[in-house]
Amino acid sequence: MHGNRWLVPVALAGALMLSPSVALAARISGRIVENVGIKTAKLNLHDTTDTHRLGWSYRRVVDDNYAYTVYKYLFGKKSSKSGHYPLEMYSKKSNRHVFTFIVYSPLLVTKNGTHVGTSEDDVKSRYGSSTKYTTPTYTYYRVHASSGLTEFWCKSGKVHHIVIAKL
Repeated sequence: MHGNRWLVPVALAGALMLSPSVALAARISGRIVENVGIKTAKLNLHDTTDTHRLGWSYRRVVDDNYAYTVYKYLFGKKSSKSGHYPLEMYSKKSNRHVFTFIVYSPLLVTKNGTHVGTSEDDVKSRYGSSTKYTTPTYTYYRVHASSGLTEFWCKSGKVHHIVIAKL
């Protein structure tokens, strides 16, 4: 009987390690610095500087659907449910400076605990209703400083994604 007491914990740990989505999601975690960036990666830094500061695996794609060519850095594994990556980072091809981060991972959190999945009521109590904007699909709350902004995009009463962008 003593030999079997470790069987369940070891089997569970092995299953978690073999599951790429759980292992990958666990790596995409850390602090959102409102109006600034993720961890030590910051808006307006060179994209290669920020990718090193984030330290996660990514793939870069070129997107020509804007007024200028953009590099999209996609961190983690694309969710089959949402169709999004845990973290996306955008830079202009012309100067390679980062102008936006979009967070879809609930493991990236602000200093006051706001993350993807936080209730809209909690966002309102933390940031106020005066920062509220609406679109046909989302309600979002904007917090900004002189250098950047943070938006909490809510859908169905919960934060769907978080945008940190340069003004």
